[in-house]
Amino acid sequence: MIAGLVAGVKAMLARPQWSLAKMFGFVILVAFSYGGLTFEYSRHNARPPGISLTFDRYVGTAVRCVAATCHQTDLPLQWTVHGFVQVHSWVRVGTIDAIVLSSGEVERLTLPGPDVRLTGNEIIGVHEIAPNRVASYPVQYSYRTRDGNPPRDVLVSVEFTDATGRQDVGREVWRAR
Repeated sequence: MIAGLVAGVKAMLARPQWSLAKMFGFVILVAFSYGGLTFEYSRHNARPPGISLTFDRYVGTAVRCVAATCHQTDLPLQWTVHGFVQVHSWVRVGTIDAIVLSSGEVERLTLPGPDVRLTGNEIIGVHEIAPNRVASYPVQYSYRTRDGNPPRDVLVSVEFTDATGRQDVGREVWRAR
């Protein structure tokens, strides 16, 4: 609209014989032309679907595994950490497709932990998130350490698909101590 007004003022100076209706039509024509030219540019440069992750407590408290809380593997798991990951959607309506928990890169080199992938009914909570909303999901990760001490960095990834089919993955490190 501003470009149309600037063009209208210039046209008024160049064509003082034009009527008010003709000037208004010219301003509208320029404004719509400019809008049409920038529509495709705006559509391709729109913000991608966006999510960010936080935890109810940034540092989770690891507790010793017992049969009731940890499923046992051929190398028994020693520690488990429970908490909530909060997913913040900041652009579009979308669906949480999966929540993935895995050991951080440093831990993979020493003693790898299991990869946990939650999908469908394994995700407890709402699956659809509206823009500027927060959804909270309970998560649990059990692992084993070489030295028997509980510190571990757990990489949490949340896979998200917006209503137009565009996908995004939010990642954050959750510290277990």
